[in-house]
Amino acid sequence: MTDEIHKLYTTEIREKKAAATGVHHKKGRRGLVGAMITPADLAGKEYKSPGTLQEFHVDDLVSRLESSPILKTLILDRMDDQYRQYRQATEQTLDLLTDILAESLKRFEKEAESLRQRIACLENSQRTDSLSLNKPPYPVPLNWNPNKRIRWGSTPEEIKAAVFRQLQRLQANGNPICVETIKSEVPGMLRWLYGEKAVFNGLKGLQQEYRRQMERYSSADDYDQVEMQ
Repeated sequence: MTDEIHKLYTTEIREKKAAATGVHHKKGRRGLVGAMITPADLAGKEYKSPGTLQEFHVDDLVSRLESSPILKTLILDRMDDQYRQYRQATEQTLDLLTDILAESLKRFEKEAESLRQRIACLENSQRTDSLSLNKPPYPVPLNWNPNKRIRWGSTPEEIKAAVFRQLQRLQANGNPICVETIKSEVPGMLRWLYGEKAVFNGLKGLQQEYRRQMERYSSADDYDQVEMQ
């Protein structure tokens, strides 16, 4: 702002000095112009030619403002224009920031809603999987007699099917599938896990095949439900 005031100050002084000097013997298209009487001819000591200007000082500015209301008005108008421009730029910047924040908040809400839906789907699928794992792959008779002899079958497929039915019965009664449970509940099953007649690769192999069998049964059951609908 100081540079602009200095520019206005020097411009006003230069214009006044140029006007006070006047035009002497200016050559025009039709020849020389006669001598022109100017204020510089009447009082030359009070006027100087527009040459080197004095340095700008605050005292000079104060005295110039007191003696020249036009310069004061120009400076105030310039300051008002600058303030209006600054206010307009500030308002535009704040409006832009508000729009950006609002758009970012909308995107965040959409992403959060999408994440909530995914989490709900995962929870539902996990709940469905847990229910399907607890569902018996084979029908379990309600009138089970622990003293009744188990028919294991003669082929590996028949033996595995009988073992799976016994495992499902144990799960339905809340017993975990482990060696201790098999020893106490179904001791005859151990020969199909270990030894020469084994059809499973130990307890771990039994659990793996049983899990695959339950998954196949669950998939087939879901397919039947879709067909019925």
